[in-house]
Amino acid sequence: MKRLTPFRQWLSANGIGVTKGYQLVAQNKLKTVKIGKNRFITEESAQAFIDNLNDEAENQGA
Repeated sequence: MKRLTPFRQWLSANGIGVTKGYQLVAQNKLKTVKIGKNRFITEESAQAFIDNLNDEAENQGA
């Protein structure tokens, strides 16, 4: 079962500012879902974003 985390809560827990978070959504680097007025991120989407960051870091030789 996929779990949803409130978007702003996830951003805060991961040290990402709100403005940057919405920029990532606009750039399709981070996928969210809206339910009513609330925005959430799925565990799957969060993990995909983190995996992508790890891949980028490895490609840059970090």
